[in-house]
Amino acid sequence: MLYKLVLVLLVCLSVENDALGQTAQERFFVQSGESINSVQIGTVLNQAPRLQAGAGKDAKPFLKSLLIPGWGQYSQGRKNQALLFFGLEVSFWGGMAGVQAYGKSLEGDYRAYAVSHADIDASGKTHDFYVNIGNYDNQSEYNAAQQISRDYEALYIGEEYYWQWDSDGNRETFDNLRVKSDLYKNSAIYFAGAIVINHLASAIDAARHSRIKDSLQAGVRVDASGNGMLTIIKGL
Repeated sequence: MLYKLVLVLLVCLSVENDALGQTAQERFFVQSGESINSVQIGTVLNQAPRLQAGAGKDAKPFLKSLLIPGWGQYSQGRKNQALLFFGLEVSFWGGMAGVQAYGKSLEGDYRAYAVSHADIDASGKTHDFYVNIGNYDNQSEYNAAQQISRDYEALYIGEEYYWQWDSDGNRETFDNLRVKSDLYKNSAIYFAGAIVINHLASAIDAARHSRIKDSLQAGVRVDASGNGMLTIIKGL
């Protein structure tokens, strides 16, 4: 949950900064000392393509950041934002690998512990088997409970399913290890979700930065003496 909140805050900050950047306007003034004629107006309007140069940018920054967070920002010259998104990406992948590795390590520990203290045959055993041996002292006790509940398909028949804990304390220690291992391995899903959100947030940020509102407005004001001013306004 903490990682989700952090990512939501980052997206909100990115959107806010981008919105503030788009409120500015560039104004270009041309004022003649003589009466404005069509030639003068045409000369100024020829500057319009320069204003439109940033508009209608392609989707490359979006696709780059969707593939590798921060790549699109780097191509836009926004190195701080690129470092932020790429740093989050590396952190999330590292976190996911770390919890999976630690969960696997604990899994090996609790299986070895069961072999030593419950005398199990660990070959070919499912995760459910380890859950069950953590809840019952031995095979007979477990099978009796399943017969009472009439869950006959869940019975463990055969010597390969034999176990007998040497003490309740060791059984509880085993079960705590098993639960801890499961928690770490299952927590990887949160890192995976954070990675997906980081890709989307980086891509959206790059796309919003690329999109420029290209609304050109031209106006001519002429005073009583025939002098005039042509103004071109471009909204960012």
